[in-house]
Amino acid sequence: MQQFDALTLKHLGRELGALLGGAKINKVQHLTRQEFLLGLWAAKAGNRNRLYVNLQAELPCVFPVSSEESRALILPTLPKPTGFCMLLRKHLTNARIAEVATLPGERVINIVLENFNELGNRVRLILSLELMGKHSNMILIDDVQEVILGAARTVTGEMSRYREVAAGLPYVPPPQPRDKPLIFNATQADLERAVGSERLDDSNRVTKNLLDAFWGLGPATLKEILALSPDSASLYENLRRLDSGRDLHPALRRDFQRFTLLGETVKDDPEWGSCGTIRDMVSAYARFSLICLKLAAMKRDLLQVLKRQREKLSARLAEQTPAEPEKIEVLQKSGNLILNAFSAGELSATSHEKTVTVTDYETGQPMTLAIDPDKSWPENAQRYFRLARKEQARQAHYEELRRRLSADQHYINELAWLVEQADSLQEAAALHEDLCTAGLIRKSPEKKEDGKAVSGLMSLTSSDGFAILVGKSGQANADLVGKLSRADDLWLHVHEMPGSHVVIKTDKREIPDRTLLEAANLAVWFSSARQSRNVPVIYTSIRYVRKIPGSYPGHVNYRQEQSVFITPDRDLLNGLLPRD
Repeated sequence: MQQFDALTLKHLGRELGALLGGAKINKVQHLTRQEFLLGLWAAKAGNRNRLYVNLQAELPCVFPVSSEESRALILPTLPKPTGFCMLLRKHLTNARIAEVATLPGERVINIVLENFNELGNRVRLILSLELMGKHSNMILIDDVQEVILGAARTVTGEMSRYREVAAGLPYVPPPQPRDKPLIFNATQADLERAVGSERLDDSNRVTKNLLDAFWGLGPATLKEILALSPDSASLYENLRRLDSGRDLHPALRRDFQRFTLLGETVKDDPEWGSCGTIRDMVSAYARFSLICLKLAAMKRDLLQVLKRQREKLSARLAEQTPAEPEKIEVLQKSGNLILNAFSAGELSATSHEKTVTVTDYETGQPMTLAIDPDKSWPENAQRYFRLARKEQARQAHYEELRRRLSADQHYINELAWLVEQADSLQEAAALHEDLCTAGLIRKSPEKKEDGKAVSGLMSLTSSDGFAILVGKSGQANADLVGKLSRADDLWLHVHEMPGSHVVIKTDKREIPDRTLLEAANLAVWFSSARQSRNVPVIYTSIRYVRKIPGSYPGHVNYRQEQSVFITPDRDLLNGLLPRD
């Protein structure tokens, strides 16, 4: 993953200064341990009136977002404001952004603010965003006294011997290299000495020499500059241009894997697209990358929970032992033999022995049975019958327990498949709710919801104009059957395999064959049989589908079903599914 270097952040800061200068902060949110959102009142910002800050080590960043973009990007997890959030609200609410500055060669953006304190006196503050990998931080500074008021991450002397960060300490900027100068301060002669006898088209060697001699640029950007520089004079000029921000061409790969400020190097490459501004480039790249990072982390955590639960269920299944049918038969037969012998007068009125020998009516051979001499013959027979009933009850309990454990395993496998197929944070959040409902994850009672509740449903339209709903979580599957469908709607599901429930909304109309084929393809595509051929898909009217009482969400019984065999048709599916 490409990081935002100091040069990109420098020009981003300049654009943010032009966009947000004069804006007022009207809201401060600390959404997760790494994420902050500052609400802005600024006419120039348009609908992107929120400033998103992420201190995650993999991709620390800052960029403006709209409310819709923030909902797609952020899933709040902190149940209540942190102490640092309350400190920011105290000092930043109604503060005006005076300017946005950067430190030369550093991945630091300083938002300079003006506000009034409790006494009505004007104060000048700096919200310093240090976007430096695992050392990323957000620091609130009193600019007049140069004292730290608070920080998202406190750094003690035990944690770092170079720099402490804590409330009440003097603010010290991040340490810079002392053994070499910033590359943008180098003269053309300095560059020529660093390059030495190497040819500029040998980018690997020249890049290494420049990195050894200067700091302030990464190897990827240096190689891009060298590709545009046939000699040391043009190298010097391109560095000046890059530093000043003159004639930059921000561009982004269409797969969101790379970005560049020197888009002229890839202008003829169809895999790249130009961006209007640097903040557009940063925003698009960061939003895509962060969503991928968050989604991968959420899926990894959910799959780990499901793996542990699957192991528990397998262990419980292995522990179960069935009753022996032969033993039940022997117990029942023993009771019958005692009653038969007693009725035939073959047994004495009482017995002082602990065993009795009777004739097996099937084989004609004598059979010795254990008895209780203190009980009558009918009581001894009933004792054997009682033991037989206990074994039968044990067998019934064993079969019921195995049925429930097998159903739970099926549910876990279905959830695991749905997690693997989730392609948005909202779908992953809906599956997280499923695991909370199932008791596999402890749910915070104070968890906040931002905007509309996540449903985990996909809504599509068939080529004949019929609405087709696809459940992408356990609860969404349950809602499809229980809340969102009418008796005449058609329900589809792959036969005896994990997959999504699919419903065609009929509005009491006859379903065309084409729509049925499209819905059946969707049922296969959103199932574990996606790569298979001739997959059986069952379908029936919703009136014949019922949730199994006491079972997991989406577990249903059905009747009056019909079947169709489907091999997924990619051309047909491409016409239904939304384009990325």
